[in-house]
Amino acid sequence: MLTSDSGQTCTAPTRMLVEQSVYDEVVELAANVGKSAKTGNPAEEGDHIGPVVSQPQYDRVQAYIQKGVD
Repeated sequence: MLTSDSGQTCTAPTRMLVEQSVYDEVVELAANVGKSAKTGNPAEEGDHIGPVVSQPQYDRVQAYIQKGVD
């Protein structure tokens, strides 16, 4: 199925609220999901995400990643 949003939606979550008792498990799970994400041409079939739409959007994504790391 080809979509025009390259996997980007305005409903994409930017944070998770996690109980402290499962925090480490959730962090590991989230890291594994992120590491397994594949990028590719959004016009081709497959399990992957396409590129971000612009330099400002790329910069915004990188800033969110850095916030997560920090």
